[in-house]
Amino acid sequence: FLTFDVARAVDLANEESDPAQRRRTQVRMAAVGIDVVRSLSYAVGFDGKDLRESVFVETAGEPGGLLGAGLGATAPLPAHPQVDDALLQLGFALDLSRFGAAVRAIREASAGEGEQPEQPNEFEEMLPELQKALTGGLSLQISGPATGSMVPRMSLSLGVADRPALEALIERARTKFAELGFEQRDTDGVSWTCVRIPNSPSAFIPSFAFLDDAHVVLRT
Repeated sequence: FLTFDVARAVDLANEESDPAQRRRTQVRMAAVGIDVVRSLSYAVGFDGKDLRESVFVETAGEPGGLLGAGLGATAPLPAHPQVDDALLQLGFALDLSRFGAAVRAIREASAGEGEQPEQPNEFEEMLPELQKALTGGLSLQISGPATGSMVPRMSLSLGVADRPALEALIERARTKFAELGFEQRDTDGVSWTCVRIPNSPSAFIPSFAFLDDAHVVLRT
């Protein structure tokens, strides 16, 4: 059982900085959501024949920022096709509205004293449309390599709130990145869009498909 005293580490760091630097650090920590984190603990032990790992986060209040966008999310976890050689599966929900606010806060906090923050990048500008198109539910799966390959496979399932809105975003991306190769493949009745990236390894061909109106899966 290991515990890291986050609050004490921050206090020690602040002792070595000037007041202006401490203010900037506090703003950045709040944007990430770790300003209320007091300690982190890690434990590992046997649960019957299985090995159980646990992480505990002690806070002094409800986290905001990026951490709060995850802990405060209520989106349902999306369905994810199961494979026999799965190594890891992780379900996660994200409050996309709070996530967008946190991304903006981090950008603004990166500016120095008296400086103007940078302009939003394309990802940040696209966040309102992603908030409309997606639910915020995610499921990540890592499985063994395909036959003849040494590279593990990874897939990500996303909950879809508005399929036409997501399809419009995908179409815009295809137009913007026209230099990429897009081709359709049908596997077991599912139509996959494969993306061929110039000069990328042959084992890395991202693809995506709508399994129904509620879920889209991306995989390598």
